[in-house]
Amino acid sequence: MIKYFFSAAILGTLLPSAVAQTTLTLEWKVQADDPQSNYILAGGDAARSMALNTNPATGGSLLVASRSNGNFVRRLNPATGVLKDPAVIPNSYISSGSTFVINKVAVSDDGVIYVMNLAAGGSTSAEQHFRIFRHTNESTPQTIAADIRTDNFTGNGGPGINTRLGDDVDIIGTGNDTKILVAGTPGSVSLFTTTDGGLTFSHTALTLNPLGAGMPHILWDSTTPNRFFYRGTFGELARAYDISGNTANGATGLGNDLPSQGAAPAYGPFDVGLVQGVKSVVLGIGPSAANTKDKPILVFRLSDLQTDYFGFGSEFTGGAKANGNGSGDVHVDSTNNSIYVLYTNNSVTKYTIPPAAVSDWSLYQPGQ
Repeated sequence: MIKYFFSAAILGTLLPSAVAQTTLTLEWKVQADDPQSNYILAGGDAARSMALNTNPATGGSLLVASRSNGNFVRRLNPATGVLKDPAVIPNSYISSGSTFVINKVAVSDDGVIYVMNLAAGGSTSAEQHFRIFRHTNESTPQTIAADIRTDNFTGNGGPGINTRLGDDVDIIGTGNDTKILVAGTPGSVSLFTTTDGGLTFSHTALTLNPLGAGMPHILWDSTTPNRFFYRGTFGELARAYDISGNTANGATGLGNDLPSQGAAPAYGPFDVGLVQGVKSVVLGIGPSAANTKDKPILVFRLSDLQTDYFGFGSEFTGGAKANGNGSGDVHVDSTNNSIYVLYTNNSVTKYTIPPAAVSDWSLYQPGQ
């Protein structure tokens, strides 16, 4: 187990908040190019997504979607980071018409696993298909829950919707209430809904107001119906959006805004959940240059965007491997006070969340 402690003076230069922060404890780390981590390579941006399956009846694993050494969803033991046996979810994913055969993985509240590919828009010469693959549990092969054309090719009954889909996804609900958000670049968001318990989904394109840009990261707000958070990786606003028909309108103000680029520059993936009982936003690591060191995981209170926690150590040992497009993932496990971070091309890490620090630095001592 690795712990990090920093003086108040050093923290003042690293972190955007003047209040006391508490160090996250690094529990385990699976580094790129490690013999057991053939699903994470130190390059190629091939591992961009993970999901925590908290339902032991359907598998109970930390799932990592990766294109390294095959298109598989790997099964990790959340307590140790070690690959389970069997190590992958069985599959025969369709490869035709895909930019990437798989790119994202998500798990519904009742433990059903959905795997998505990445499909480009704009092609006028070939078909592109965005697909949602459904696994009832971690031991069953996939069925196809959705298949829509995203190209602009007029052949074979086209064109499609001419929109890139699959850069990020999030899921909420169960059964007929299952809803999947799918984001693509530049700024496209689609809503997938079901009437047959999640066996198949229909598609609705949403218009964002204002429009997002950059590598998108998207998340349902579990506390407010028909609301989601959207954050790009390069400079644009990061905020909550409320769905009204086919439009998603941006909401502003405390509780709606995510940390600004000034407070947390070049951060991409995020999750919102209860951190020691406080609704918080956790920022993983987005775009970073090679050899970057000591870039922290940050936890902000959503109510006032003050920083409560930080954690180090997820970069490749000796200096980060480049993550140029800002992909990656982060998940909060509020029940077990844990945070999982996928730093693309670098590692998968698990942190535990201790009680928050006291607000007076004069009372703070390392180890408390």
